[in-house]
Amino acid sequence: MAGAHATFSTGRMSGRLFAMDGRGKSSRPEETSEVESTPAPAEHESTLELLRRDYVNHGGKIANRALWAMAVYRFGRWSLDQKPALRWLSSKVYGALSPVSRFVTGVTLDRLTDVGADVHLIHCEGPISIHPRAKIGKRVGIMHNVTIGETPDGGVPTIDDDVFIGVGAVIIGNVHVGAGAQIAANSLVISDVPPNHVAVGVPARVYPGLGRRAKNP
Repeated sequence: MAGAHATFSTGRMSGRLFAMDGRGKSSRPEETSEVESTPAPAEHESTLELLRRDYVNHGGKIANRALWAMAVYRFGRWSLDQKPALRWLSSKVYGALSPVSRFVTGVTLDRLTDVGADVHLIHCEGPISIHPRAKIGKRVGIMHNVTIGETPDGGVPTIDDDVFIGVGAVIIGNVHVGAGAQIAANSLVISDVPPNHVAVGVPARVYPGLGRRAKNP
C-alpha cells in the first residue's frame, strides 16, 4: 500500500492473504453498558492532534466515513475527560451522535474502547464491530467486515501495536494478538497470535516469520 497506508504494506505472499474479500476478489484500501471511567487520551496527545492524524491516515478526505467514525469516537473519549458539567453536556451530544455514526458508517466503536493513535479503518464498505472492552494498540489497520468481540465467558481481545486485520476476520475471546502480527482475510482467531506472526484459517493456525515487524513506539 502506498501513501498514508505505507504502515500497512505487506510482502508479496502475505499481501494476497489479507487483501481478499469473501468472494476471493482483491480488496485494496483507498489511497489515501456504560462505565463511569475517565480514560486519558491515547499517548496523552490532544484530541485535536489525534484527529489531525486520523484525517491524514484516512486519506485527507472529509467524506471518508471511517474518518467520521473515528471523529465521533475521539469526541466521546474527550467528553469522558471533562469536568462534570461539560462532561454531562458533551456526553449528551455524543449519545446523539453515536447511533447516527453506527448507522451511517457501519462502525461500532464505543468511546469506552481503548484505541491507540493512528488506528486506520480501511474501507467502510462493510461493518466493523469492536467490543467496548477490547484494547487496540497504535497503528493497527482494520479492514471491513471485521469483528473483535466477546465470548460467553466474557473474554475480549487485546490487539497490540502495528497489527493488520484482513477482510472478514473474526477475533473473539480473551486472546492476545502480538505486535506486528497479521490476521488473514476471513480467519477466525480464538487463540493467541505471537508478535510478527501470521494467523490464517478457521480456526486460525499461526505461522512464524511472515508478519510485518512492529515499529518502535
